[in-house]
Amino acid sequence: MSDRISIELCPYDDAWPACFAEEERRILGALPAARGVHHVGSTSVPGLSAKPIIDIVLEAPDSAPRARRGSSDL
Repeated sequence: MSDRISIELCPYDDAWPACFAEEERRILGALPAARGVHHVGSTSVPGLSAKPIIDIVLEAPDSAPRARRGSSDL
């Protein structure tokens, strides 16, 4: 039994930006309050070989409660 893990690397695919754009559209449709949807990772770099997985970072609005004026923890 081998402890090796196979990782598939593919040449850059010109379809990756369009795949991201479709996912971005779906995410923003489901989460309209999102502040940003970003294509990151190796598939976001033109010409770079990559694992054929579109990595996405979602930027969400701040959900932390606001500190009360005069609070000592500001």
